[in-house]
Amino acid sequence: MSRSSSRVHSLGLVGWFFAAPFVAGCEGDPPTAEYYCSMGSDSIPTTGTTEIEYDGFVGAAPRSGMELYVSLEQAERVYLEGCTSSGGDLWWLDLDVELAVTAEQPATLELLEPEAGRVTALISRCPGGDCSQSRRAFFGGTPAEILLEGSLREFDPVAGRLNLSATLVDVAAKTLETSPLGISTDLSWEPSYVPILKGPIDGRWVITTTQVAAGSADVTRYLELEQDGALISGQLCSEDWECEDAELSGAVADPRIRLRWTEPTASGAIAYQLQASFSPRGDEFNGALTNDAGDVSWVEGKLE
Repeated sequence: MSRSSSRVHSLGLVGWFFAAPFVAGCEGDPPTAEYYCSMGSDSIPTTGTTEIEYDGFVGAAPRSGMELYVSLEQAERVYLEGCTSSGGDLWWLDLDVELAVTAEQPATLELLEPEAGRVTALISRCPGGDCSQSRRAFFGGTPAEILLEGSLREFDPVAGRLNLSATLVDVAAKTLETSPLGISTDLSWEPSYVPILKGPIDGRWVITTTQVAAGSADVTRYLELEQDGALISGQLCSEDWECEDAELSGAVADPRIRLRWTEPTASGAIAYQLQASFSPRGDEFNGALTNDAGDVSWVEGKLE
C-alpha cells in the first residue's frame, strides 16, 4: 500500500493569537485517517496532564490526550500549543497564560484585576485532518468578549511549572459559540529560559523623556533604584545625586521594568507610570512614560 502524506502548517491559527513563533504539522494516512502531530524544533515538550471540557461551535473536543509544547517562556508569560487526533479529526489548542511577578500564588484568574492571572485560548478542529476546512473558537480579548474564572495554582516559567484550572466563556456580541471552554493542567518541562538581566539593577539611573506632542522639550530625571527580588524601590534625585524621600516603587520582570512615582508641582502632585524593556546588556531600557494628567512620553534609561 502506498503512503501519501500532507503537511499542515498552523501559522493561520497563530495569526489569531499574538503571532507566537511556531511551526507545526501533521501527517495523515488516508486509509486509516490517523494523524501524527509534530512541533517545531524550538518547542519544548511538557510532561503531566491536560484535560479539556468543550462541546460547542467547533465540536466535541477529546477530554484528554492533548500533549502541549512550550514555545515561549517569559518571566510573566508562558505560551503553549499542542494537537491530538480524535475520531479522524485533528484538534489544536493554543494556550497563553500570564501572571505578574509581584502576584501571590495561588492566584485567581480575572481579566480586570492587575495582580490576577490571565488565560486566553484558541481551540480548532480540522475535519479529516484538513485544516483548510477547520473551525476555530477564540476565547480572549476584552472583558466584553470573554468571561474568565478559575485558579492559577502554580506559575513558574523559569523552573518549568504550570498548574491551573480555568473556565473561559465567549460572551462577544453575535458569537456563534455555544459552550464554555474548561482547561485543567498540571505540567512540567525542561526550561530553556535564559535571563536577559545577569544581575540586579541596583544603582543610579539617568532617565530622559521626550514627549510625543510636537514642540515639547526633553526632560531628564535621576533615579536611585534598589532591587529586592522582583520588587524595586528607590528615590528621585537631583543632577548632583542629592536624593529625596519621594515614593518610588515598581517591579522588574525580565526583560521589562515597571515604575511608579509622584512628583510635586505648583498645581498639585502628579503620578507617573513607566513601562520599558531592557537591552541585552541590562544597563539600558526604552519604553513609555505616562501620567495621570494624560501626557505620554518616550523614555530612555541608562545606568551610570
